[in-house]
Amino acid sequence: MRMTIVLSILLVVGAQAANHDILVQGLSFIPDDLTIEMGDSVTWTHDATSAFHTITNGTGTSDPEIGTLFDESFSGSGQTFVHVFADPGDVPYFCRPHLGLGMTGIIRVTANVGEESGTWSDIKGLWR
Repeated sequence: MRMTIVLSILLVVGAQAANHDILVQGLSFIPDDLTIEMGDSVTWTHDATSAFHTITNGTGTSDPEIGTLFDESFSGSGQTFVHVFADPGDVPYFCRPHLGLGMTGIIRVTANVGEESGTWSDIKGLWR
């Protein structure tokens, strides 16, 4: 029984949250398709040569969910915006002034599966 409980606890512990970077460059988000885990954050960084941009969740101006998670504006080089994704699912986003030019992206948020966080030696050590 004790071994079952210990193994269950070790398998339930999830991975540490990670940060992922997206570059806002020209008329592109690089990368424009990113898969992350729940609890991870994404940092968008405006490059030195780009014009005014937004990072707006949704699929376009007719989307009823537009801007409900984020709607940030970039007007200068080096500006950043960070968002933590707490729920699983696909989160499309776009740049308001450049939507018609195809400036779109998507964040695919997967549920945390948990990972084994101990070695067999660590587990055996619990019975010493």
